[in-house]
Amino acid sequence: MTLAFHQMGRPEIAAELAAILAQSFTPQDDPIIICWEMREPVIGGSQDNLEATALAVLALETVEGLTAQVEGGARFLMDRLPQPGVFSDRAAAATAMALGRYHAQTQPAAARLEIDVLLDGRVIDTVQWLGAPEAVSIALGEGEFDPAAVRLDFRPRGEGSFAYRAVISAFEPGVVASDQGGQGVWLNREYIQPERRHGGRTVPRGASVVVDARNVPSNPATAVERGGEVIVNVHFWRHADVMANAHLVVEEPLPAGTQLVDGSLSGNFVHSETLPGLLRLHWPLDSGWSGSFSYRLRGVVPGQFRVLPTAVRNVYNPDQTVRAQPAALATLRDGQPNPDPYTLTPDELYHLGLWQAEAGDHAAALGHLTELFDRWRLNQTADRAVTSQLLASALETGDAATAIRFFEVIRERHADIVLTWDQTLQVAQAYAAREEHEQAWQVLRGAAEASFLRDAQVAGVLEAQGAHRASIAHMDSLIATYPDLETVQSALFALAGAIELKANDAALRETLAEDGLTEAELHEMSLRRLEQFLADHPENPRAPDATLSLATLWVQLERRAPAIELCQALRRRYPESPLVDDALYLEAYARFQEGQDDEAAALCEQIAAGDFPTPEGPRAPSENTPQAQYILAQIRHAQGDAAGAVAAYRVIEQRFPDAAEAIAHFTRRALSLPEVTTHATEGAPAVTLTTCNLDEVHLRVFRVDLLTLVLLRRNLDQIVDVDLAGIRPTFDQAVNIGGADDFRAHETDVDLGLEEPGAYLVVAAADNEMASGLVLLSDLDLEVQEDPASGRVRVNLLGGDGQPLADADVRVIGTGNATFESGRTDRRGIFIADQISGAATVLVRSGEQFAFHRGETALGGAAWPQTPSPVAVEADADVLLGRALGNNMGTLRSQQSMLHDITVNTQRGVDVYRVRQ
Repeated sequence: MTLAFHQMGRPEIAAELAAILAQSFTPQDDPIIICWEMREPVIGGSQDNLEATALAVLALETVEGLTAQVEGGARFLMDRLPQPGVFSDRAAAATAMALGRYHAQTQPAAARLEIDVLLDGRVIDTVQWLGAPEAVSIALGEGEFDPAAVRLDFRPRGEGSFAYRAVISAFEPGVVASDQGGQGVWLNREYIQPERRHGGRTVPRGASVVVDARNVPSNPATAVERGGEVIVNVHFWRHADVMANAHLVVEEPLPAGTQLVDGSLSGNFVHSETLPGLLRLHWPLDSGWSGSFSYRLRGVVPGQFRVLPTAVRNVYNPDQTVRAQPAALATLRDGQPNPDPYTLTPDELYHLGLWQAEAGDHAAALGHLTELFDRWRLNQTADRAVTSQLLASALETGDAATAIRFFEVIRERHADIVLTWDQTLQVAQAYAAREEHEQAWQVLRGAAEASFLRDAQVAGVLEAQGAHRASIAHMDSLIATYPDLETVQSALFALAGAIELKANDAALRETLAEDGLTEAELHEMSLRRLEQFLADHPENPRAPDATLSLATLWVQLERRAPAIELCQALRRRYPESPLVDDALYLEAYARFQEGQDDEAAALCEQIAAGDFPTPEGPRAPSENTPQAQYILAQIRHAQGDAAGAVAAYRVIEQRFPDAAEAIAHFTRRALSLPEVTTHATEGAPAVTLTTCNLDEVHLRVFRVDLLTLVLLRRNLDQIVDVDLAGIRPTFDQAVNIGGADDFRAHETDVDLGLEEPGAYLVVAAADNEMASGLVLLSDLDLEVQEDPASGRVRVNLLGGDGQPLADADVRVIGTGNATFESGRTDRRGIFIADQISGAATVLVRSGEQFAFHRGETALGGAAWPQTPSPVAVEADADVLLGRALGNNMGTLRSQQSMLHDITVNTQRGVDVYRVRQ
């Protein structure tokens, strides 16, 4: 750690650690000799005290120079030099470095020394020092000595001392790669440069950000800095036929001058052994068809080293051995440049660029990210991040050309990216600087739209708090302040519809009233904004919708004249709009309601016969055709054209219940008589016969005892069912009407030729229709007073001379009574009946003359009998305007949703998609 912090340029920490190291030595028998004991396997698993002492001496003399501890440790090392086999490889390397530095520091300041260097008894060089000491290197080439027996001698002359270090490097000849395919295993080993670091972080490398990972640089290593690292990857694949059932052992030699980084070994082996200069790893029978492992080496001793090949052996058959190619790895001296070029992978370019931008180094970020963008095809996520950052960095550095380039890339590929306000303005300025003013205007327009949306958020907050008037006022202010942007136009259109929906929302009525908004005012507000939209933006794509919506609103408010004008304007201005037929129909309806039958009929006929534009493109019949035919039938009906009305109703009778009922009414065969007809005795008694679609009616008249008849029936209901068998009619003849199948009702007065006072039953029959009625030939004048609360009925009877008629027979019964109340009139011509319940029926007889009264008031607290209600039929307006109102409601809800999206948004910057070309 002392050496590490010294190399990192942290002398203060190195000095503190050196002070601790200087106090932790172990004295030996000789007091001037000390050592440092390796109490824990902290360096490559070693327990070697020689190595520990050598490293301690090297650290102390590097940081503190020549001290007492350095002297004691150096003597410990030199005392063991004559002992062969004591030093491990690492201990020898550390000892050589420590003693070399020690002797360099203890060399006398001035020396007069000459030394002959002899190799195997032969002088190979003579070295002289006259003055300050210096290190001298003597290099011998291959072939200048016998590696099997080397003797080195020195013959010094003069004054001074010296130290030396001898290094012999050699490689055993004859070790070559095996025929991998023939031996059943394919084997590969590669030395890779380590990952780069930036800002204290390891830069990930690889090709995860690209679509095509071919040709990604692997960055092989031929050298490693002292203290630096190199990655070693080894892979093998076994052949199914040769090595399928083999227990494989892989022996991986470690190059001299390096050491294995603790904890770096990983792979799919099941067992591993770390030996001096060698890794041994095991793959048993069931370990799969392939194996791989990886480890890291740290450079320790400078030099050029060759590496024995990786070997794979079959434990069961040692003859089956496969070797990879030999390798070479140099450990560089301090300050020596690394000869291996390094090409950043896509992932490294990606992370480095983003990290540099994060740290504010936008120029460096531009370099890395531009290289990545230009050289590689990125996946969607990476492309989004890279182009966004390239734009931001280009704007930060003022690179207008690059900013425009990547802004346009973003607009094409990632239009949902949101720029800050400043970035948007900078892009506009970049376009303007290049005199691309239209593009600059488009960018500024997008910024204005985004600003409008951000300001519109206030209206959304006010709306959520129930401040409807303030929300509307705020939107009005924004619409008036901002230029004619598409979003602003849409906001005006949407606001009109949202206001109209408020007017129709009963649930909001109380809340709106608290805010001082009435239904009438809201209608007016909606109308005015629709009119403003049409006046300001007649070419807006939503103008036809606004026109029809405004016309519909006028119709609902029964202001039909402006609705007619708007429908005509829509057809004139937007002849290819899919709303043309809707406008045509709405105008027809408005004219029908205004009584302009001829104009409405012409429009309905045009709708029924024409083809109109559709949202899908091709022209087609109008979906309003059934309603138009319905209006046309009603016009014929109202004009009295029964035959035309029936013909028109038949076209739509399956669609509209009212049409079927109208046809039934027109085509019915009806026959009726008045329930009671009273004639004075002087005159020609007649009866009015009402018929429809009947040509001839058979009429018969019978004289009857009305009192007996009423007592039997209690009233005159179903009087036609009275058994008249054996009674001779006083009148019996066929009456020609002449109105068969003309769909009209006819009234025919028939003179019955009656002369004697009394009651006569008239029975009419035609085809399967029958009707009956009473004809009273009488001079009696009957007036009845009814008290609903008490149920009292007061009968006042006058004779033909206008005087009260006494002693007349009176019968009174109510629909709620079981029996008649009977009596005779007093001298005043009055009879009173109490406790009558329901509708009263009064019958009076005086001689052969009768008087009859049917009450219409429920007496005595009784209710009228309940009759089944007819089947509910939609009102004409609902039937005729149903589709128009439904379509308009859909438009209003769309406007409300549009306004919600405008006012309830999360706009923080400028969406790139708003910058349209």
